[in-house]
Amino acid sequence: MKKGIGQLIAEVRKKKKMSQEELAEKLHISRQTLSSWETGRSEPTANMLVSICKLLAIDISNIIHNEDELVKLVNSEKKKTSRVYLMFISLLFVVAIVLFYLLIVIFNSNKFTVYELQLNSDNYYLDDGILILSKEKNYFNLGKLYSKDESIDEKIDYYIKIYEIVNGVERLILEKFYDNDVVINEKYGYNEYFNSLDLNNNLYLDISYINEGDIITEKSRILLKEIIKSDAIIYLKNKAIGNNEEIKKDDSPEISITALKNCGYELDAEWTYVKNNNQTEEYSYNLITKTLYYSNESTTIQYDLDNYMISASKFDKKTNEFVFSFDYFTNTQKLICSSGNCNNYDNYIEIALNELKSLKKQQILT
Repeated sequence: MKKGIGQLIAEVRKKKKMSQEELAEKLHISRQTLSSWETGRSEPTANMLVSICKLLAIDISNIIHNEDELVKLVNSEKKKTSRVYLMFISLLFVVAIVLFYLLIVIFNSNKFTVYELQLNSDNYYLDDGILILSKEKNYFNLGKLYSKDESIDEKIDYYIKIYEIVNGVERLILEKFYDNDVVINEKYGYNEYFNSLDLNNNLYLDISYINEGDIITEKSRILLKEIIKSDAIIYLKNKAIGNNEEIKKDDSPEISITALKNCGYELDAEWTYVKNNNQTEEYSYNLITKTLYYSNESTTIQYDLDNYMISASKFDKKTNEFVFSFDYFTNTQKLICSSGNCNNYDNYIEIALNELKSLKKQQILT
């Protein structure tokens, strides 16, 4: 939600000659809470924003697509009585406007629907989850995930998988560790996340966590409750919804469990997956630290995906010395040789990058 929403709500409230106490009472909140929204210190939830718009007679599409339109809407209502002269516009101009209007409706339909996310689960629930589908941009926010079991540690690492199942076929949408900012912005037409979503309650959420060395997974259905629908007849160029940039699978350094399994990795320890090519070579990937490891009898390579750093070293068991040791940053192509001869560093970097390429290929395919 944009910073200026609170200021716009305050302006509309004042123009309708309504005090903070009056609006707060109708919303069943304290005046201090409303004041905090209007001054930008905090923000209302999606459901509360809908209630505010209803009480102040604000079309929510004007907030979603263009904040400036909210002010224009209020001003235009006061000027309706002064528009009688429009009736005398020439017939030719009216025809031109009608044709232009039809082109806008046909090619730039701006319909949108807002859904509240609910979780069909006995053990978990969602708060403030929302999905907005439109012809310009789709916006998804999983909201806050809570456990109904008070004995479960709030700091537990949840691994989530969001997908849909249509005609028995699973289509992966997102797979990652849960945090409080699971947000997807998707431009219309990409069909990667929600443009092709079947709305017949076919959206699912898998929640996994480690318990005594085992991965426990609960499968739940995400229910979409429609809370507002707009069939806009005027095209408004919208601004990005939310404060996150668009998520693309190639941009994220995270590797999913599905991709690891498809490349032959198996669970070895808590959130660590291992693949043995033979008796002397081993790959492993830690989902929490986002680190890829490679080792053989003498060489170890570590790729920290979050920091774009490859660290490699080779140890000579006969002399008990390091043949070489270096750090290489893939984003800046900077090499720091700590010890030994690092002339052939690119051979070892290639080992890590080739394995990462294979994992990312599976990431895209899933």
